[in-house]
Amino acid sequence: PARPPLPPPSPPPPSPPPPFRNGTVLILAVALVPDSFSVEGIWYLPDGALAKWLPQPAGGEAVNCTAETLPAYGGELVVEGGRVNFTATTAGYGINLCFFSSASGSQWLRDDSHLLHVFAVDGIAAPALAVAGFSATASFIGTGISFSQSLGDGSADVAFWVDPASEGPDACDPARALVGPSTVTGSRATFVFATAGLTVELCYSFAGKPYRRFGTTALSTVGLAVTSKAYRAVVGVPKPLVFAGSGVAAGDEVWWVGAASTSCAGAARKASSLLGAGLSANVSFAAGAVGNQLCYRFAAFASASLYAGHTLDALAISGPVGSTILVASVSEALSIEGVGVSDGDR
Repeated sequence: PARPPLPPPSPPPPSPPPPFRNGTVLILAVALVPDSFSVEGIWYLPDGALAKWLPQPAGGEAVNCTAETLPAYGGELVVEGGRVNFTATTAGYGINLCFFSSASGSQWLRDDSHLLHVFAVDGIAAPALAVAGFSATASFIGTGISFSQSLGDGSADVAFWVDPASEGPDACDPARALVGPSTVTGSRATFVFATAGLTVELCYSFAGKPYRRFGTTALSTVGLAVTSKAYRAVVGVPKPLVFAGSGVAAGDEVWWVGAASTSCAGAARKASSLLGAGLSANVSFAAGAVGNQLCYRFAAFASASLYAGHTLDALAISGPVGSTILVASVSEALSIEGVGVSDGDR
């Protein structure tokens, strides 16, 4: 069964990153992904110097570099080979670098030339669903989503989806993508899932960083089962139609549009109805027409999908052609006309 939509993120999405002065070196990292940055040639950060990341106080006052080291941003770090290696576990913007070395007078001071942003995906906007066979847009929520667009270096966020059973260090290798990769624009990326009944998990790359798997960000696919022949209904006679597929549920809405329609939006609706507990909908047509196409709206979605392969012929009799006055015991041929009239009808 399809997963229920995700609740709104809590806490709310983070504020935009704070402004910083020209010349500041931005260090971009992804939560839970090991990273490093170079301090080679910086005289006050020689090998053996200590460093730590501390977040900006909520009140806006200056960071206190004598404060306790935070494991969330890698703990106490040591300069080795002109680099600082760290792993942050908590997302956030504008984290300050503090250092301790002989050049600092053996005291903790702030290095205002470096600033850290730690990125992470918290989820996707509800519904966490996609209709198989149709273009689906995922809106990502988190820290640093498409921050790359502000860098001006051509880098971009990229996302794709993998099987939850994928394991190992190459679990987020693009070669293992079930759908994607797709470039994120703003906070959105578009995908087309071929199969209903899937549950997939997100792999996401921030600003050219290595892909990280966000296993708590999952998406399920829904869709109607394939039908091999057209439905049929007689004009003016209610007809119950049973629908099957992944994610099909009471409260879904169905209606029909003409054979020439290319979209459910703006087209004249015919025989609109809701699915009941038995996953059936009673349809009743007012006029005959063949090749009516199905518009199906899963209850979690605001708009319907046009299932052009699911068609319905609304059958109607327009009446016999010729004389309707018959003579007793005299054989008379009558021609029956209408929509869907064919040999073998009775």
